[in-house]
Amino acid sequence: MDKLQSIIMDIWSSACQDAPTRPSGVVQDGNFILRISGNRANWTDLCHRAGVPSDATQTIDGDTLTAQWPSLADQIFGKDGLIAQRLANYEVRLPQLHMARLVQRAIEMNAPAVIEAGTGVGKSYAYAAICLAMGKKVIISTSNKALQMQLYKKDLPFLQTLFPGKTVALAVGKRNYACRAKCEVDGVQRLPTTELAQWYAATETGNTEEIPFAVDYKDLAKLTVDDECTGKHCPLYYQCFYYAARDVAKSADVRCSA
Repeated sequence: MDKLQSIIMDIWSSACQDAPTRPSGVVQDGNFILRISGNRANWTDLCHRAGVPSDATQTIDGDTLTAQWPSLADQIFGKDGLIAQRLANYEVRLPQLHMARLVQRAIEMNAPAVIEAGTGVGKSYAYAAICLAMGKKVIISTSNKALQMQLYKKDLPFLQTLFPGKTVALAVGKRNYACRAKCEVDGVQRLPTTELAQWYAATETGNTEEIPFAVDYKDLAKLTVDDECTGKHCPLYYQCFYYAARDVAKSADVRCSA
């Protein structure tokens, strides 16, 4: 990001938090508004640098160009937005709204954004909802598996109700999956415990993170994929839980990993 774009991003960083430092960039009535006064010969380049969408409304008054386009963040997180329409007693969280605005601006400007927000802000919704609304492919990497599963089982499914047709996939390493070759020897299931045998017979994903009971790590090692995996050379490759999950993840709109 060059110096000019950095300056533009600083302007929007303030504007997205309803504290504009310059009238050239503001958020008003649920819209982003960019004003460029003078410098007419560079309007096209400045609009490009500022990430003004091609379908933004543009008007000219004298020597001032004004571009205006919707804030998806306000459409989603505003008091009458998509979430408010789904959740009774919804209350707008301004830090979440501000963050979502900045995520949209960063995507439109094709610029990096480093955002720090405290617990309870709703960071996951703030970035994921905007990316889904903009039709972007997303990889979400969490610091631990607990947060990963919260996103995968709770947060992202809710966002899918707002954006029907969007797909979500869990992306975890091989060692998190049951190995068909270990668990099925000569067509017979070979699991170390009865409970694991029952889980294996019922599972659709083979993801051991979904086992609902405590498992001894030694027993887990007996059924999960390890370094001896032969990949496509395995006779059960086309039934493999891990490779099936990987194929799904490749085409998903959101890949959730830890």
